[in-house]
Amino acid sequence: MDEVRQEATRLRKEGRFEEALSAYADLWERNPEDKWVGWGFAQCLRRARRPADAMAVCREVYRIDPEFQQNNCLYAWCIYDTAVKPLASDKAALDRVALTRAVTAVLRLCEQDSFSPFALTILKVARL
Repeated sequence: MDEVRQEATRLRKEGRFEEALSAYADLWERNPEDKWVGWGFAQCLRRARRPADAMAVCREVYRIDPEFQQNNCLYAWCIYDTAVKPLASDKAALDRVALTRAVTAVLRLCEQDSFSPFALTILKVARL
């Protein structure tokens, strides 16, 4: 188990996210209460352009530890990727309730810093 964890971590740190996914999926299935495994899995999913899947894992990690800042920031990025970033500039087609819910979640989950989607979220809303 430790070997699989080390391999998954090494692949993630090397930016080989697709390759790390199978190891993380196995680890997460065996250790669904390990917040660090969940965070690593979610990070690889997001980097592999699967933000909706990453968000589902982040949601589970959030249930385990709502104060886990690394996960909260990643969770905010997943919400940004799936619900804020793709917004069309067509204001008539805009679902304001969904947008409000997504923006509120992003702003609640993360702090304004250079690693969070906080500022990008505010700018996206301001443009709309």
